[in-house]
Amino acid sequence: MTTLSITQAGRYYLCFALSFFVLVSVTFEGSYNLASLLILAGYILFFSKTVRQQINLSRSEKLLILIAILYVLSFIMEVVLHGVKPRILDAPAKVLLLLPALLLCNALRPGRQQLIYSFMFSAVLLLMQSVYEKYYLGVARVNGDVNAIQYGAIAIAIGAAGIALCATHSTQSRRDMTIYLLCCLLCCGAIFAGILSQSRGSMIAIPLLALCLIVLQVHKFKLSLKKTGLVIIACSLLAGIALSLNSSAINRLSQAISEFSAHDSQAKTSTSIRLNLWQIAAETAATSPIIGVGKDRLIEYKTQQADKGRFSESVKRFDSSHNAYMNTVARRGLIGLVILCAFLWVPVYIAASAIRRGSTEQQPYAYALLCFGLVFAIANLTQDMIFLNNGIIMYTGLLIILSQMLFQVQSRPSAPG
Repeated sequence: MTTLSITQAGRYYLCFALSFFVLVSVTFEGSYNLASLLILAGYILFFSKTVRQQINLSRSEKLLILIAILYVLSFIMEVVLHGVKPRILDAPAKVLLLLPALLLCNALRPGRQQLIYSFMFSAVLLLMQSVYEKYYLGVARVNGDVNAIQYGAIAIAIGAAGIALCATHSTQSRRDMTIYLLCCLLCCGAIFAGILSQSRGSMIAIPLLALCLIVLQVHKFKLSLKKTGLVIIACSLLAGIALSLNSSAINRLSQAISEFSAHDSQAKTSTSIRLNLWQIAAETAATSPIIGVGKDRLIEYKTQQADKGRFSESVKRFDSSHNAYMNTVARRGLIGLVILCAFLWVPVYIAASAIRRGSTEQQPYAYALLCFGLVFAIANLTQDMIFLNNGIIMYTGLLIILSQMLFQVQSRPSAPG
């Protein structure tokens, strides 16, 4: 094969693998395993010397790689300093498995338009799956192939990012505007799927996401104050309709607020248990604030406090603190917390910088990355799905895809196809 054909074949393959990753997110059993294998196969097939020579990393891409490596090193620190079993590295190591996809994207620059379509089609699949589970199977909380918490986060992230990416579509004619609005509505289906999961940690990010997307629309259409108000009203109506179709989600939010204001350390409700776990993590972190105490010591301290009667026995069922930030500061101290914050908030930082200084063409990609980052950064305040196998894969995969779409348009347009 010639040099050109190798590059072209790699571009087509990578575009297919990444699109497949987005398209089948949590929609069938083993979806992430299969999608990840396709990406891994790309390293073997197309990471040739010719491709490697085309890699030219920007400062932001180098930052992503550095933070991902530091994230894994923080777990190694926990193993070395606190004698935790090396199996703890199983989940974070998956970051390094997917990380070379960033290098391949940099060299091959897969077509952005196909990736944009994958978000729209994924939103439709998520909506169909959630409606099937909720209204046909009658499940209390839609959960797909993972669990309700992870499902809610990925559905809302894909839906919000998809709406932002729709802004890349032309709206010059009435036909174009109709297609644009239709695509936005299709992506709203994924957000509705996230609401059906009743994952409160992900749902609390929706108002902020709506604000970001409204700002994007104002920027795209140069809306007046009156038209901006109409957009806000329309979005509020859509949100009201979505919530009215799932009143149980409202009830869960209301219940969480009431339990938070009247916390009982002996209660066995979801919110009360979380508050207990956060308090235990804070107390544990205070004993070794710099490097933490490790997973085993955190679990040991939690068991001791439950046996003393300070907290409900229910806390013993959980190995984590149901808050990624609290769990990290207890296990790996401030060192681990700083690394985790960088890992979760770096897409927000990169996106915000692009929005502030970037061109009009960059705005949809920057807002897509911003929405994705906000979902995961906020959702991890009430759980720690980032440590689970599927959680780390879905986060790393979408981080690479959305950031690379932005980096491509910042440098030069992707090749056709």
